[in-house]
Amino acid sequence: MAIRQVELGAEGVRRRYWWQRRKADHGMPTDQPIDPADEVDRIDVAEFAAAWGEAEH
Repeated sequence: MAIRQVELGAEGVRRRYWWQRRKADHGMPTDQPIDPADEVDRIDVAEFAAAWGEAEH
């Protein structure tokens, strides 16, 4: 399970999930490892911190 996760939804809204908020109306943190074949955007620590601060909770 992810410790902290920011999700960018199709509508452009960022949502955040963490170990104390495991389920919400729109989703939940992943419980699976990232598949190297999946296309994911990598961000650095500063970008993650900014996205975390801007996300709905």
